[in-house]
Amino acid sequence: MKQIQTVRGGLHLIRPGARVDRLEIFFDLVFVFAFYNITRVTAGELTGHGLVAGMLLLALLWWAWCSHMVLANRIRLGEGVAPPVMFVAMAAVFVAALTLPQAFSDQPGGLPGPLLIAGCYLAIRGLHVALYRVASAAEPAGHPRLSSLAVPPAVATVLLVAAGLVPYLGQPAGVTFGWQVGCWIAALGVEYPPATPWRAPGGRCCRRTTGWNGSN
Repeated sequence: MKQIQTVRGGLHLIRPGARVDRLEIFFDLVFVFAFYNITRVTAGELTGHGLVAGMLLLALLWWAWCSHMVLANRIRLGEGVAPPVMFVAMAAVFVAALTLPQAFSDQPGGLPGPLLIAGCYLAIRGLHVALYRVASAAEPAGHPRLSSLAVPPAVATVLLVAAGLVPYLGQPAGVTFGWQVGCWIAALGVEYPPATPWRAPGGRCCRRTTGWNGSN
């Protein structure tokens, strides 16, 4: 018997003891591919600039995965109305992973890489925020305000867009990279606050690792 509870919006709230299903594992593997691409890109440019860029990309993707993990420990991502939303979010993760080599320096042809990274990040975090807000609204203990959830990713996206526009100012490469790093650090500072409204019910965080050997 599945230990779930239907909540507002067609989402299924997780109860203690629930295991990770196969679709949720697939979503995790998309993040694994993105993390792998970061290491591959960083290994291909073992310079000071390359290492700094790799660390910033890792930090941003790590926070996106953390928000995904908190959401996955609150609702069933493979049931109800969550799967279509999550497929869109995972498509954004996949596109961002493919665009990682152009996160700081765009290449001729196609869409501008830095701005595409910003757009993908907004899509990922925005969809996570929407699902989290709907799920937490059904809790009797109350729920975080929408502004406290949505403002940090929105501000972070603006800073990432600013970083993507810096190369168009025509400054020397070193100055351009310095401004880009500053914008990325500011974006991470917004997304990594000392106190965050993102929280998972007690005792459920280990479900992402202990539940991989089976499904409901």
